[in-house]
Amino acid sequence: MMAAAISVFLVILPVLLHIVSTFSHAKYIVWIIKISIAIGIILFLTLFVLLKIEQRQDRKIIREYKKNTKIRLESGYYECQTCGFNKLSKNDEYCRSCGIRFS
Repeated sequence: MMAAAISVFLVILPVLLHIVSTFSHAKYIVWIIKISIAIGIILFLTLFVLLKIEQRQDRKIIREYKKNTKIRLESGYYECQTCGFNKLSKNDEYCRSCGIRFS
């Protein structure tokens, strides 16, 4: 939805207003075009910043997830957090599926 708003303010509205301004010689249309482009740029920059924040959060979550740990399941077994193998016992020091050593 945000991309649609950006395209409307950056491309569609300025082009349509430019076409209208060629037929009617109103000076205020040029200002509306400039305002529309400014709004489109602001929306684009906002979306870009939000995307960078999301990527940074994802990188942090992935880094936390990839720790060499195992978690306890309801069945009594443990699950390897690296590969998802879920038949580990409490005393296993490494994963039988992917071979990582637990810390």
